[in-house]
Amino acid sequence: MWTGSLIRQVRAAWVLVLWSLLVSAEMLAMPSSDLLVRTYVQGADVREQSVAAMLQTRDGYLWVGTGKGLMRFDGVAFTSFTAENTPGIAGDDISFDTLWEDREGVLWAGTYTHGVIRNDHGHFSTLERSAGLPDLNILRIDGDETGAVWIFTTKGVSRWQHGRLEQVHPEQDGSGAEPPVPHDDRRGIDFEKMGLWRHTSRGMERFAFGHWNLFPTPMGEDHLFEQNVRSIYEDHQRRVWYSVFRQRGRYFCAQGSRLNTYEGLPENAFVSYQDRAGYLWLNDHGAHPARWREGKLYPLPGMHTSNLLNVLERPDGMIWAGGLDGVLFQFRPRFIQTIATAGVPEVGSVLFEQRSGVVWAGGTNLLRLKARKTEARFQTLVPGRTPWNYIFALSEDTNGHLLVSSRRQGEIEEIGDGKITTFLPPSPERGVPQAMLLASSGAQWIGTSTGLFRYRHAVGAQPERLWSGNVRCLAEAGPHAIWAGTAEGPLRFEDGQERPMPAAPAWHFGEVQSISIDHRGELWMATRAHGIVGSLEGRFRAFGTADGLPTNTIYSINFGDDDDLWLRSDVGLIRVRRPSVEHRSADPARKLQLILLDGNDGLPWADMQPAGNQGFLHLDGGVFWFATPGGIAALHPSDLRYQASSPRAIMEEHAIDQSGLLPESSFALAPGQKDLELHYTALGSARPGQVNFRYRMRGFDQDWIVAGTRRVAYYTQLPPGAYTFEVQAADGDSDAWQAASAMAYVRVLTPFYRSWWMKVLLGGGLVGGLLLSIETRRRMDRDRSRMRQAFTHRLIAAQEGERKRIAHELHDSLGQHLVLIRTLATLPASLNGARADHLAKIADQAAVAIHEVETISYDLRPYQLDRLGLTRTVLSLVEAFAADTPMRVTHSIENIDGFFPKDLEIHVYRIVQEALGNILKHAEASEVAVTVAQSEFVLRLVVADNGRGFLSSAAGGPERGGLGLIGIEERAEALGGSAVIESAEGNGTKVLVTAPRTYRSQENNAS
Repeated sequence: MWTGSLIRQVRAAWVLVLWSLLVSAEMLAMPSSDLLVRTYVQGADVREQSVAAMLQTRDGYLWVGTGKGLMRFDGVAFTSFTAENTPGIAGDDISFDTLWEDREGVLWAGTYTHGVIRNDHGHFSTLERSAGLPDLNILRIDGDETGAVWIFTTKGVSRWQHGRLEQVHPEQDGSGAEPPVPHDDRRGIDFEKMGLWRHTSRGMERFAFGHWNLFPTPMGEDHLFEQNVRSIYEDHQRRVWYSVFRQRGRYFCAQGSRLNTYEGLPENAFVSYQDRAGYLWLNDHGAHPARWREGKLYPLPGMHTSNLLNVLERPDGMIWAGGLDGVLFQFRPRFIQTIATAGVPEVGSVLFEQRSGVVWAGGTNLLRLKARKTEARFQTLVPGRTPWNYIFALSEDTNGHLLVSSRRQGEIEEIGDGKITTFLPPSPERGVPQAMLLASSGAQWIGTSTGLFRYRHAVGAQPERLWSGNVRCLAEAGPHAIWAGTAEGPLRFEDGQERPMPAAPAWHFGEVQSISIDHRGELWMATRAHGIVGSLEGRFRAFGTADGLPTNTIYSINFGDDDDLWLRSDVGLIRVRRPSVEHRSADPARKLQLILLDGNDGLPWADMQPAGNQGFLHLDGGVFWFATPGGIAALHPSDLRYQASSPRAIMEEHAIDQSGLLPESSFALAPGQKDLELHYTALGSARPGQVNFRYRMRGFDQDWIVAGTRRVAYYTQLPPGAYTFEVQAADGDSDAWQAASAMAYVRVLTPFYRSWWMKVLLGGGLVGGLLLSIETRRRMDRDRSRMRQAFTHRLIAAQEGERKRIAHELHDSLGQHLVLIRTLATLPASLNGARADHLAKIADQAAVAIHEVETISYDLRPYQLDRLGLTRTVLSLVEAFAADTPMRVTHSIENIDGFFPKDLEIHVYRIVQEALGNILKHAEASEVAVTVAQSEFVLRLVVADNGRGFLSSAAGGPERGGLGLIGIEERAEALGGSAVIESAEGNGTKVLVTAPRTYRSQENNAS
């Protein structure tokens, strides 16, 4: 019996056989279709129209020698090195097939007229006759196992070894062989590129790679070889391909001492390479480049050149080919095949597989996969029928009949039992059907431009409207649960009822283009402006260009067996690694791991615009089919050869202030230079255009800067200092940054005015100027203080001198006259009584005048200072004060005579006089204490009372007090000392004066 499991196994095997037949038939019919071609034009200059030489160096660069210098290709962009833009290159007319990389990684290139260009890790130089070359026309460059480099010219051979170049004569080795074949006898320009040739007893020998070796030739061709060679070329694997005139249709390959013969080639062909698949790459002078294998010729698509092909095959299967016409061709393995739909335009918008295993494709027509043992292709269902005018959706009913929805009047048609009938007639209320889904419950769900309908298959049944609006896509979440993608967002229906969305916040990502459910049961939606949106952990999460996607326009989401996401977009087919989605959600610093497949991989149309859920099929056997406007793309994920690679970051050149590119990895910016460009790339990636970079300038950047695919970093006005620039690369299909960083060492020089010694000098000058300013101000303050003190002293001295003069005159002149009057008035005692009374009054008035004169004279200048000394004068002043007031006065006055010079003693007296006068006028005190004491060097004078006191300036009182207090302070300064006045309301006042002994007073005492 046929069990369900057996039927599924047979179906899977049958589909796999069909797929294998399809791919095999295509590849056998057109073996070149497994290659994708991309062309690169080197330049518009006539001198550039050649691909003279090609070489892939060990670091991964592709170098191309042209008629206008060297071109370096990193997988993304070409960099030109010419005599015009590169110091060290004297001439840039690269001669044919003269690129060589020595054991130290130095690149050598021969020219026709300027000798040899040598590129020592970015530093170019040119070797000419002065360096040891016999001639400037270079024919060949190779090397030997010792590391020496051999340079062949038209006039001899030179060898570079141990850093110097010397001419050598390899033909003079003492073997007794015939001299080398003369140049004039060589056949063709190609022959002279193969080395030096000679005849020996053993046969034809060739000098190459530092040695003479026997060269295998066809039977009977030894001594005629140099005249009979028709075409000869040595490829990058050191295989020499040649043909001879006398053996038409044959080609020979000399590899070491072994000679291989190929039969059945075109007579006019010249071979230049055999790839790893066994194809011979050949051309002819009629410009018919092709590949040849086992007697069959397969033209190379897109190539048109009449010259010998220069072919280079890389380890990843990519092949580069070029000729002297200046166009460089890149051939890549085709990972994506196109299902042939010849004669049917715009097929591939809708794909559908019935439960029976029949596959359908819909576009402007409807096609079915026709499968036989000898062919596998699509055929038009009804060739004579009018096209459906663009099919929107395909489904089937419970009977297994195909349902077709198209733009044609908005009806749904049923195809089965050999006829086409109407399933649902057009209806303005239902609108245009855009999505159909046969649920496992047997209900047919229909999404239209006006709503969501459920149709139960029964006679006379009508569609049931469940929601009004524009429905673009449908997905089944369970036997009775449906997700609908609408213009307002996703909707969920269970048992015909709309259910609230479990995710929050509200939807704000625009129209849903497609809706899918992954193997974990999580909901995913494609949008036109926000990338893809997943319902993760109860909330919507969008992933777009900020997360690493190359575009925000996504048409559909589907899932592989490994749960990876396959996205149809406007830039191609995107595969997103599912683990990277969780990594990105948890860590914003990480990006999505993805690969973009486009026309370079065989995708027939990059903008996969048809929307909806029906643009993808996951067939048995693991084959994926994708719908595109240009046809149906088919691939098997395991056939993709973009498996994780390890790109290595490489520092290339730098530019300072828009200067030319310089190769040094350690350099300095001079003062005034501010703009820095750092160019970098990555080598070793299978998809160089999708390598991501991050960089940082250690000492300046706080963290890594993620640059995406950008390959240049810009810095402006770096502060002076030493920095290390480092860059890392990661393959687009991996977010693991390669641990090895490429580095450049940058030093920004300090301007002289910002150097440490200038800073020290300026700092010292500033400090010195500040100190000088402070000292100058202090001197000025001292000078002003001295001047003020001197002025005050002179003023007081002048006042005291004037007072002294007035006092002496009052006392000695006016006083004497008054005394005389009084004496005369008292002399005549015998005068009568009346006259006696009158005279008595005169005498009394004269006595009063005398007393007032004495008082005035005392106040102006107490005569006791000159007669009695300072101590007794102060004591008499205090005693007189005590006698004239009711206050209790105590005093302690030590002998201070001679402590000050005579002209300064008046200041001590006036201080005591002023202090007592203030007490009498203002203090309202009951007790006063006066103390005068001296030590060997200091006089201390204190006048204190217990009166009402006053507020000091510190407590908000007058700034310096009245004139009396000011006089006390100035007289204290005149003595060379200071006065402190302490007072508080209700607590009395205390005047404290301290003054140093002056040397003049000691001298006066001594005298």
